[in-house]
Amino acid sequence: MKNNQCCEFITYLNDYVDGTLNEKICKVLEDHMGECNNCQIVVNTLKKTVELYQNDTHIQIPEETRKNLFLSLNLEEFLD
Repeated sequence: MKNNQCCEFITYLNDYVDGTLNEKICKVLEDHMGECNNCQIVVNTLKKTVELYQNDTHIQIPEETRKNLFLSLNLEEFLD
């Protein structure tokens, strides 16, 4: 799949994982993921991260790992 489709997919990622995405768009994204291993990995990783956080809020993430995660997600404004 084209890289720009992957970038567009990212804008819908949270709604998709939360199950609140429009059904038509959801189908398009699922078709895309059927052909795009990278997007499958991103979604599976996000789902697992959410699951782990919901099941145990006492998980201690090493500071360097936390920083790298926030930077890779362009969320540096949320770093302490």
